[in-house]
Order: sequence, then structure tokens, then C-alpha cells
Amino acid sequence: MRLRIVLLLGCLSALIAACGVLDRREPVVITATPDAAQRAAAPAPTPALAAMTGTFANHTALLDGVCSEFLFASAGETFVWDTPDALAAFYDRVDNSGLCRRPAARGTFDFGGAVLAGAIHAATGCDAAFQVLGLAQDDITRTQTLSLALAVEPGCEYELVEPLVVAVPPPPDGYTLQIAVTGP
Repeated sequence: MRLRIVLLLGCLSALIAACGVLDRREPVVITATPDAAQRAAAPAPTPALAAMTGTFANHTALLDGVCSEFLFASAGETFVWDTPDALAAFYDRVDNSGLCRRPAARGTFDFGGAVLAGAIHAATGCDAAFQVLGLAQDDITRTQTLSLALAVEPGCEYELVEPLVVAVPPPPDGYTLQIAVTGP
């Protein structure tokens, strides 16, 4: 009887050892994802947003390194950044707000031939998304207006913050670019 138990234990040990030998999977290597500073250094525009008055490159990735607390606090704001200094001033404002735990990751943009315009809005719902309606010029008031609509999917009680940054042609000399947002 003892011999049977010893033989059984020996076979079991050999079986367990064999399983370890047969299990020759490649080791799993875990790599870190790039931090926000690396992502914001050269953001590629997301697919262009089309409107009846043209196509506008989406550069909302410039805000990837900005904390959501700052975005919620800035809800309702519109902006136009026409120089690298204007974009840097925005990032300085984020850093000086005291709302983010670390400095904002700073993205860059080539302002040769385009300016950045956009808005930050908050809503309650399941999802929210901006749509570019168009860019209209009024020669009497010497303004250009970028019209945006915020669509919110109802049915949920999620607090949402939706930013949008698009590249638009610079307004003619003496004209002012303004942003108009419709929606909730």
C-alpha cells in the first residue's frame, strides 16, 4: 500500500514538473504608455470636421494634457489663439489656476496660414459632441463668426465637459474672429 502511495506521489510530481516544462510561453513585457507631455508634443489632427463653408482640421488633442477640473471650470468659454504666444498664455493660465495636480502638457501648432478657435462647454447626458456649422463673414461689422453646435445625448446623468479646437483660416486684416455656440 505504501509502495502504491509513493509511486502515485512520484507520478504526480513528474506530471507537475512536465507541465512546467511544456508551458514555454513567451514572457509578457509590460511597457508604459507615453505620458501626456509626449502625446501633446506633436498631436496629429483628428479627422477633419466638414461644414457647408469648408473643412476644418480638428486639433482638440492640444487639450489632452489639460486636467478635467480646469476644463469644467472653463465651461462656457470660447477662444481664438492666433500666435504661439496666445497658445502658451492658455497653458500658463492652466498651470496658474491651481486646479491641476501637475503642469499642463504643452502642445504646439504651426500658425502659418491658420489660427485656432474653439470652445469648452459642460452638459449633463450620455454623450456630447460639437459640430462645426460654418464660418460666416460680415463685411459691415468686419467680423467672421465660427458657428458651433453642441449636441447632447440625453438619458444619463453624467456630467460631461466637451472641448473643441479647430484650425480656421485667419480672418482678413481688420476683421475679428468670434465663436458662436448653440445647444444646451
